[in-house]
Parts: sequence; C-alpha cells; structure tokens
Amino acid sequence: NLQPYIGGRPEEAKGKDGKAAAKQEEEGFKKLKEKVDAIAKEQGLSGRVQTRLTKDGLAIRVLTDDLLFDSGQAVPKPQSLPLLDKVGGLLAAEGKHPVVVEGHTDTVPVHGAYPSNWELSAARASGVVRAFIGAGLSPGRMTASGRAYLKPVADNATAAGRSLNRRVEVLLPRLVAVPAASPSTPSSELPG
Repeated sequence: NLQPYIGGRPEEAKGKDGKAAAKQEEEGFKKLKEKVDAIAKEQGLSGRVQTRLTKDGLAIRVLTDDLLFDSGQAVPKPQSLPLLDKVGGLLAAEGKHPVVVEGHTDTVPVHGAYPSNWELSAARASGVVRAFIGAGLSPGRMTASGRAYLKPVADNATAAGRSLNRRVEVLLPRLVAVPAASPSTPSSELPG
C-alpha cells in the first residue's frame, strides 16, 4: 500500500508487505524508464533525454539547448512538444507518483525578460509543467521549481559544461523507501 508523498522522505518498507511494495514500485519505475528511453530513441533524442533510477526515484533529465527552449526563453519550442506530450502522457497514465519538475541554468547572467537565472529556471520548469498538463497530467501531482545555477552537473567554465547545466530535471519520488541492508540481506539483493 503506497502512501501519498508529501515531501520529505518516503516511508521505509517494513515487513513482507513493505518489501513487496518497494519491489513493485521499483519494477514500475523500470518499465516507465524503458518507455521514456524508447520515446527518446524514437525521436532521435537519446543523448538529450537521460533516465536513471536513483535512491530518490525515477529521474528524467532533458538537456534544453536547441530542444526545449530558445536562449533566455521559457516557452517550450514547437519541436519539443511531441516529446513533452508523450512523456507527459506516460506520467499521466502512471497515475501514482508526484512529479517534481526542476529548471536549471548555467552561471551566465540572463538578459531580457527575466531579471535573473532564478526567474528563468522557475519559468522553464513551469513551461514544462504546462506542457504536461496539456498532455493530461493532473496539476495536483506536480511541483515546479527553479534552482538557477546552484546544482551544476558539469563545470560552468566551459561552453560544453554550461550546455549540460542548462536542463530540466523531472523526478518521480519513491513512495516506499528501499529497506536498508541488514546482516541477513546482502546489499546485492536490494533494487537500484
């Protein structure tokens, strides 16, 4: 039985039912990951859309350059809408997990409509949320936030690094924590 996620940490799976729930959640994430990967491949975006299973849940990273947004803008580009529509439809059909959308930028100051990378990153996350709503995902399941340049995944000193930092991250948080390894449960048997 999965408990609603209200922020913070997921409830640890306890007992036989809890472990079964954690395993079921992990299997659901694996299937959803495969479907998102297939959409990315079908659209020739395998290098631009990355999925991974983490201790926090299913993470989907979309690099934004020349795909989601024009420089300094937060309205999704027309060519990104098929991707956002298909991913949003998958997330809508999944129906269980909240969807956390974070916008990220590089450290280069913005010029134009947004006074800083804070506003730009939040507006980009909101743009993706709006696209997901258009694909049928319930607004009540989503959260949008901007992280500006505070969580880089690459060095901002190079153009290639800055390009990797300009991204949108989508997380489906775990509702059931994977139980911690105990002396009787080898860590190699835990999912993840």
